[in-house]
Amino acid sequence: MKHAQVININDDAVMAFIGDNVLEVGTQLPFHTIDVYTLLVDMKLWDLMSNAPVVIAGISMIYHIDAGYWTVDIDGSPSIKDILQDRHKYVGSVWENTLESENLIPFQITEFAVDNESLDDILMRMSYEIVIDGGQADFFWYQVGHHGEEAYRKFTAPAYEGGVGSTYATDPSRVTHRGAIVPYFVV
Repeated sequence: MKHAQVININDDAVMAFIGDNVLEVGTQLPFHTIDVYTLLVDMKLWDLMSNAPVVIAGISMIYHIDAGYWTVDIDGSPSIKDILQDRHKYVGSVWENTLESENLIPFQITEFAVDNESLDDILMRMSYEIVIDGGQADFFWYQVGHHGEEAYRKFTAPAYEGGVGSTYATDPSRVTHRGAIVPYFVV
């Protein structure tokens, strides 16, 4: 049995499909050879864990000449990230969206699994610091190789001292626990 491909929807930006597998009905040629580089498609998946269909309609699929692959954004619109479930396996196919007129021959998606890792595993590989400023104390975790660079902060959590979680720490050595970890967004 072939091992399933693994997608981490927290880290991976796209799903990719081999360019020569995306064919036009009339000519039976790959779309990129007839100068079509964008398609509107539907992904019709089957969730092997819940034994149920999953349809993601109206996804833009873009061909990348340099790589020879078609890609769809995981966090695009509609968001694959919001539909696929962690620790589930899927199979399926890609079909032409009903609004499309390019005549795509449906093609198969082999088995793939979604594994987003646990947040603890992710945090263990990241550097962090505790920043105390303006009466507030926060943990900040950074993308590997970018410690201290605000643009590369990935997660944050309040840093507390004492036992009740309402008093911010006044010094890093006084931190006794942290609040909920949430993704950090640069404003």
